[in-house]
This record gives sequence, C-alpha cells and structure tokens, in this order.
Amino acid sequence: MKNIVFDLGGVVFARNPQRCTPEFIDFFAFVRDPQMPLFWEEYDRGTWSLERTKEEMCRIKGCTREACDRFVEQAIARCSVQGSRLWFNCNPEGPQHWFYREWILKCEQRNALYLHFTMEDNPSLSPRIRQRYRSSYSGAFYRRFILGEWTAAKGLIYDFFDPVRDARPVPEGELEEYVISVDYGTANPCSFGLWGLSGGVWYRVKEYYYASRQTGVQLTDQEYAAELARLAGHHQIRCVVADPSAASFITALRQAGYRVVKANNDVLSGIRITADLLKKGRIVICEPCGDCLREIALYRWSEEAGGRDAPHKDHDHAMDDMRYFAVTMADRGDSEGVFCSVARRQMKE
Repeated sequence: MKNIVFDLGGVVFARNPQRCTPEFIDFFAFVRDPQMPLFWEEYDRGTWSLERTKEEMCRIKGCTREACDRFVEQAIARCSVQGSRLWFNCNPEGPQHWFYREWILKCEQRNALYLHFTMEDNPSLSPRIRQRYRSSYSGAFYRRFILGEWTAAKGLIYDFFDPVRDARPVPEGELEEYVISVDYGTANPCSFGLWGLSGGVWYRVKEYYYASRQTGVQLTDQEYAAELARLAGHHQIRCVVADPSAASFITALRQAGYRVVKANNDVLSGIRITADLLKKGRIVICEPCGDCLREIALYRWSEEAGGRDAPHKDHDHAMDDMRYFAVTMADRGDSEGVFCSVARRQMKE
C-alpha cells in the first residue's frame, strides 16, 4: 500500500509540480512519519476500514477529514488523460480486508478488471525456486502466497507438525553455541527455551515453563533470572532473546550479566518464518520440551478476531518464545521475500 501512496503523490507532482502546494506535499509525506510502521501493519492486513484509515491519517498529520478526502480525490483525479488507468497489485490477505471487499467484490460496479495470478504465472521463478516456495508454506499462507486466494486463517497454525512424529532426541555432547528465548509472564505463564546449534540446525534441547495461576505463587524478576540461570546450567549463553515488552526482566537479566536481545515481535511474519524453519528442519523441538510440544498441538487461529489474522490467546507462551527465537536468531541471513502471487485490477475506460 505504501507504494500506491507514493505513486499517487508522484503522479500529481509529475503532472504539474506548481499545483502541489506545501500542504499537499506534507500530506503525502506521512508515509515517512515515525508513527507509521504500526499504521501500515494494521492497514495492509485490512484490520482497519477505509474510513478508519482516513481518520488515522488525519490524526497523525493533524489535518481535517475534509482535507484528507480532498487530497486523496485530487491524486486519483490526476489520472485524467485519455487511456489513464489505476493499477493495484496485492498479495492476498483475509476476506475481510477492505480492498477485497471494496474493489474485488465490487469490480464490476467500479468498472475494474480483476486478474487473478498464482505463483505459476511468475516467469522470473525457476522450477526449483517454485518447489521451494511450495514446500515452505501450508494452510492459509499456502493458499494466499502460492494460490493467490483471499482466504481466512483458521484451524491449527502449525498444522503440518506432529509432536509424536517430529520431536527429536537431544543431540549428544556439547553443541556449538547456546541461546535462550524468553516469553515473560507474571499472571500468565512464563516460558524459556534453551536452544543449541549443531551443523546449521538449532535444537530446542530444554525448557522452563511456569504458570503462576496453577501454583498460586507469582515469582519476582530475580527469581525468574535464577531459574533462567539453572536452565543455562554450565553452557556459555551467547545471548538471551527476550519479549521486548518485558522491560523489568530485561533489566534484571542484564544486571545478572546476560547479553539481552529484544525480539522482533511481528506476529504474523514471525509465524510464517517459524513455520518455514520448522518445515525445513532448521529449528527442531527435542523430546524433553513437553510444554512446547503440547502447545504446538493446540496453537490455532482465533475465530473471534473480527476478520484479523491473529492466534487464539491460549496455549501460546512457548509458541511466543519459539517465534522470538526463530525470527531474531535462527532466520538471520536466510530469509527470502515471497512475491509470487498477486492480484491486479485495471480500470476500464
């Protein structure tokens, strides 16, 4: 969507720079506003309606709703020469996405041509790369990125993973290096995972899981730090990848001498990366990690998220610490973007 906004602003400027007032230029500069990352995340996922989007744009830029409408309409109206068209290029999301509802479902009403492409229509991908992408995705992500479908995320998130079949024994001997992942909780469960690297594969060899609601006793940051030290044992810990919202616990760990890395907490991107690494065997859950294996068999998409793609907020604590680790450590230097299925709309004359 950012590209569309840049393009619309660029069209107006290219047609007649003299008509681009400072106010107009400032409005289209909102894409570089420090507050925009969350805005784009919600907008691109279709979490917000077009009306809500305009309201947020007005709030960030401090302009009136009338000014916002005027700017957007002015940008679209600049495509006024004979043969001009608006092109929209999207990777599909859920069926509640505003673009799907307002443009694709209403393409005839809007005098638009809707073209559906799949990954197979991308001539730049070799057969080997296509096969790699096919094997990297499952469930809703496969239907979206490979088949180009606007489909809802539902059911188990890691539906390809069988805890009985896919859990592995802990590798023997000392591994090359160790990292601990942390999903911090006080009232909610707290989950730590000890990961060891061997031959390019990260193994979750051991874990700590504490649910204060079950025990009736909440632990302090210092007590959790002591539990983390027991989990580490005699191993040299390269770093601790921590829940970025756990400010007090991060401070306690640093005071205890650990190097702490704040995890990337983009949930959907993290789930895609984690699924890819699990399917490729780049991260492996070992047999002693019972809570992680229990949660992965229960971790599912929420049916109460109002059309948003979001995990059900239950059985997700070991899943969160695994996701933090996968995105922040295991995926370094091996992530590849997927731009293989698109949907394009061409305005008819």
